[in-house]
Amino acid sequence: MRSRLIQRLLPKFARGEPRWRMCWDNHTPTEDLLLCEHPQVKNLFIITGGSFNGYKFMPNIGKYMINILKRQSNGTEMDKAWGWKSKDDLKASNWGLITERMELNDLDENPTSNL
Repeated sequence: MRSRLIQRLLPKFARGEPRWRMCWDNHTPTEDLLLCEHPQVKNLFIITGGSFNGYKFMPNIGKYMINILKRQSNGTEMDKAWGWKSKDDLKASNWGLITERMELNDLDENPTSNL
């Protein structure tokens, strides 16, 4: 519908059917990116995570990932932030203090009853 309207009103700008692309992003418990080698799978390098805004790092993140692929440091602070985190690391970071972790089927049917 929209493309037909554009075609009619602005024929110079008319194109075929619109194509959509999605930038998949996700969230890590600490909201840090995850740029590291997997600790248990040799030669599996991971670049993911963040806080649902990883797209804005794409222009710059490559140079840091190259260092990781070469097994070179990006500096102590970034290596720690972007490295693989164990359960103990997550506990030490106070992640999860706002709400306790639970399964969805454990939630009360009345969501305000626990307030």
